[in-house]
Amino acid sequence: MKIYEASKASLSSKRLALYELHLRRQQAEMLRVSGQYGEALQVFKELYDSYSYSYALEKAYCLVGIGDSLRLNGAFDDSIATYEDCEGHALESKHNGLLSRVLRNK
Repeated sequence: MKIYEASKASLSSKRLALYELHLRRQQAEMLRVSGQYGEALQVFKELYDSYSYSYALEKAYCLVGIGDSLRLNGAFDDSIATYEDCEGHALESKHNGLLSRVLRNK
């Protein structure tokens, strides 16, 4: 918690908002990795709804997390549709890291 507070004191408000959203996304990833797929899906959905256009890349990574959670919950058709949305964003933004993750998981 001390690292968070020190970072919070040194960041501008715009960067702080991005930092907090990124931190929350990482928490959702940890829920997914630990097998708490339903909880992870809920957090990813909440985060996805809260991102604005200025945080498009974070939002796209949330889409990958949603797809992962859906796939692990057995909702394969929904996960493929989610991955396809994210793949389109990755191709449009030419973000190879995001594209490789989507294609690997798809």
